[in-house]
Amino acid sequence: KLTTTEQSNLFSLPKVYDDNINGETIVVFDLETTGLDSDVDEITEIGAVKIVDGVILEKFATFVKPSISIPKEVTELTGITNEMVANAPEVQYVLKDFYEFAKGATLCGHNIINFDLKFVRRIGQEYGLDFDNPVLDTYNLARASKHMFTSYKLGSIVKYFDLTLEGAHRAWNDAYATAEVLLKLCEKQP
Repeated sequence: KLTTTEQSNLFSLPKVYDDNINGETIVVFDLETTGLDSDVDEITEIGAVKIVDGVILEKFATFVKPSISIPKEVTELTGITNEMVANAPEVQYVLKDFYEFAKGATLCGHNIINFDLKFVRRIGQEYGLDFDNPVLDTYNLARASKHMFTSYKLGSIVKYFDLTLEGAHRAWNDAYATAEVLLKLCEKQP
């Protein structure tokens, strides 16, 4: 469970969101993997947050022990080493827990249609887990928005909204930043 770190302000108006957020449960997630090929590479980390009616309420974060070695260039990008995942649970256990965490929710992420979703759907099928949830992709939402982004990379959008993304290319950090981006993209203006 997560608790808010924002101080209440007697004079601030409550945030109002569009129909992507209102009345919805959304699990924003991010993966780190051994490589970019969703047909053969494996998950090394899953990070996720659960949003209910526009409030970030829960966290899911864990390493995953892959059956193949993490390449040096991936370690350089993510900071995740083979030693860090050596005692982590195997993917079938983590994915079952993540499936339960995401049950009944819309899945969301940044560019998940082209990357993260392919991994969870392929590996989930191996264990009888159908990730057939509705999907929101903040990459597509950003491209369709009225905002004038200079780039549609997560870091650029985070910067545009004056949000924070510390520890990029780590699943939990990217998932949390993506959740904040989603809320900003779906805010209705008063």
